Order: sequence, then structure tokens, then C-alpha cells
Amino acid sequence: MNTDHFFTTGQLHVSRGEPCEDYALSGAFDTDTVYGAVSDGCSGMEAHTDVGARAICFAFQKALRPRSREPLQAFGPAFFPALKGEFQANHISSDRQDYFASLVGFVANPREAAIYLFGSGAYVLRYADGRHKVVWFEWDGNAPFYLNYCLHEDLYREYVGDIQKGIDDPAHEHFIVFRVAEDGRIRVLESGSLRHEFDSLEQGHVACFRPVDEGIEAMAVITDGIFKMGQVQAPEVVRELLTFEERRGGFVKRRLTQVLEAFAQQGSLPRDDLGIACVWFGAE
Repeated sequence: MNTDHFFTTGQLHVSRGEPCEDYALSGAFDTDTVYGAVSDGCSGMEAHTDVGARAICFAFQKALRPRSREPLQAFGPAFFPALKGEFQANHISSDRQDYFASLVGFVANPREAAIYLFGSGAYVLRYADGRHKVVWFEWDGNAPFYLNYCLHEDLYREYVGDIQKGIDDPAHEHFIVFRVAEDGRIRVLESGSLRHEFDSLEQGHVACFRPVDEGIEAMAVITDGIFKMGQVQAPEVVRELLTFEERRGGFVKRRLTQVLEAFAQQGSLPRDDLGIACVWFGAE
């Protein structure tokens, strides 16, 4: 079992001389438990949300550490207040707009794994039989509920007030399942979406898995840059990102560098920032 991460700046931010507003990190709490997290700072704030993206990833790491030994229980009721506390403690800027950032993270061992999502973002499961499942969250009006709202009563009341003014079930959970055939082509097996009411996501969304029992050989959390890779469709992006030729050391960094160079040669540059953290459960 190995874990690694990678993040890169999209062309829109490069052209404007702006920093990458996505961030990613990963590591191990012990020999049997790993973690990873990605965050997407909100460009719409026109603030230093790269600061918020880093802050929320490290807050996730700190809040998770004492709860990591049992992944299926890690994101129980005590996790959310711990995450809020660590996030606020990580503030280094006085501008609260700097801290509007999404979060998708995981804690895992080969037996148990859990993903925690707050706001928008995506995760991917790669199965040993060639299937991939991509799950991503979107919000009505492109207005995710950020953890930062929970730190400021006025922002929280304003956001919840907008929800109560007529937007029912504002979050959409989309998914697609596809298989990579022997000839390398992608065959979509299933797709769909679910709507979530606000109350069910107010303290984050949790998804639990048993990697060995379910035949999951890789799990990745990814920012929405996978949907903005030039002309390349998301399933093809996912397939390429998770086709690791070797799974030791910086395996995600090596693969992502190769894939982005190949896409660039085809004229498909990342339009938006991209962040990914991945754990490999399969054979080395």
C-alpha cells in the first residue's frame, strides 16, 4: 500500500500570473494507515484562496490523526468540530474570503477506507477487474457550501437563507462507471445522479469502502480540474491518471507529469488547476 499526491496550475491562472488555488497532500500515520487530501480554492472570491486550500488540507490531516486507526469510524460526530477547530487555528490571513475552499480527503488501510467530502470535488475508485467509478459533487448555482461558512455566523445565515428561499436539495452527486476494454477503449457501464438536501451535507459527506473485499486496487480524491482538461473527456482523463506503471515512491507525481505532457502534445492543456491524492492497494 502506497500513497502520493500532485497538484498543478491551470492555464487560466498561468496566463494571469496567479498562483495555483488547488492543493494536495498525502502521507502515512503508521505502517498500516495512510491519508490524502485535496482542496480547491474558490476563484470566484478573487482572494488568496490558495492560502485556504493549504489550510484546510492540513486541518484535515491534524483532525484525522487521532481518529485514523479505524477508518470506518474516523469521520464520526467528533470529527467535524475537530476539523473546524483546526481549520480556524490554521488561519494566517485576516481576510476571511481567503478561506473559501473545498475539501476531499481519505483515510485508508487495505481492509477499510473512508472518504470525506465538504463542498465540491470528486473521487475515483479503480477496480482490479478494469472498472473505474467516478463520483463528483456539484451545487446549484455553482455555489458550494464551504467549511468557512461554519466559522462565521453572518455568512452561514446568508447562505442558509438563500437555500431556504426555494432551492430544495441543492447538491447533486453524479457518478459514472466505466470499464477499460482489452483494446484500451472505454465502455460506460452505468451513470446517474442523486440529489442531496442541505442538512445531509452540512457536516460533510462520508463514503465508506472495504478495498480488499470489494476488489478496489486504487482510490483517489481529485479536484474538478479533471473535467477541464482541454478536449479530453473525464473518463479518458481518469483512465490515464490512474494507469500507474509502477506504484512506489512518487508514483502519482511521475504518472501525472507524463500524462500532462502527453495531453499538451495533443493540444489539451489543463484549463483549471488540478489536484490529486491517491492510495494504491493493489499488487506492487
